[in-house]
Parts: sequence; structure tokens; C-alpha cells
Amino acid sequence: MIAPDRRFLLAGFAAAGLLPSLPGFAASKNPPAGLHFGPPHAFSFEALRQQAKKLATVPYQRQEPPAKAIIQGVDFDKVQKIRFRQEDALWRGVAGADPIAFFHLNKYSADPVSIFAVQDGPSGRQIAREVIYAPEYFDYGASSLDPKPLARLGFAGFRVMESQSSQVDWLAFQGASYFRSSGQDGQYGASARGIAVNTAL
Repeated sequence: MIAPDRRFLLAGFAAAGLLPSLPGFAASKNPPAGLHFGPPHAFSFEALRQQAKKLATVPYQRQEPPAKAIIQGVDFDKVQKIRFRQEDALWRGVAGADPIAFFHLNKYSADPVSIFAVQDGPSGRQIAREVIYAPEYFDYGASSLDPKPLARLGFAGFRVMESQSSQVDWLAFQGASYFRSSGQDGQYGASARGIAVNTAL
């Protein structure tokens, strides 16, 4: 089983943030009851690398964002009022793990990203299962948005919380390239876009 430590998260999530057409990956022991998951698929980092290499050889095919007219109205103030329900976080209640919460789409991050949870399968080999978006993961009360037209929306990204009891994250990714992480004193530095992996010095 993959140990959910921060070094693993930084390495694995960096790859997810770099590749907009690829899913984000997280390790999970037991999926929490609140989340919905897709069917299992065999997973290996080598297969992910080969998929990324293949995608890099073809032009990017942009898809029309879901509920575009509604999402364009979700500005900074309104998206702050859409609260992810912390009880539905991935790794919620798993000892030694930092829970994973999810970002709602908004006018600045309007293209959904697929997010998968990676875990050991019955045979001992790793499997990946997509975290299926559902509007009930979010509290829309203060935003005045009707969640019914947003049933097939998708996630804008994810954030890694400081601890099981914390409401503060230490790492966050949105869209294809945006990321931020706090420093050793728990303070955020400058946000950034783009990641270079395995570069030569």
C-alpha cells in the first residue's frame, strides 16, 4: 500500500498538475462512504508516463466546458461561498493521512479535471478508480446557485488539508497548471503555473 506521506503527494500530484489531459491521482486505503467512485482500472506509473508521452504528440482537443453560462457567473466572491463538505473528503478518518478536498468549477477554472484514487487491488496490484463528481459534495447555500443544473459538472482541482481536524490546506492544484504550497512556517508563497519534472541541471 502507498503510504500517504507529503513527499509522495508532491511527486505524484506534480505529474497530475503538469498534464491537463491526464487525471490527478491520490492514494486511498478505503474510499469514504460519501464519495462515489467509478469502476477499477489497472494502474502503474509507467503506464501513466506512456500515456503522457502519447498525448504530447497530438494537438490538444479542447472540449466545451459544462454549464458554461452558469460557471462564467461564478466569480471569486461567489466561489468562496460554495463550500466543500469536509465529511466527504478523500482519506477522511484515515489515521496518518491528510484529507483531500475538492474545488468547484468557476470562471477562472472552468475546465474540469478527472481525479482518480489509487489503491491496492485484491491481487496486490494497484488499481485506479475515478472520483465521480456529485453536487451533494458541496454546500451551495450562501452562493444562491441552484445545484440541479450542475449534476455533471466535474471538479476544478483538489486541496490537501493540514490534518484531519484542520480547515486549512497546505497544497492545492486547480486546472491544468495552477498550484500552490505552503512553506515550512505554514505561510503561502507566490502561486505558480507549470511544473518542470526530471529536468537536467
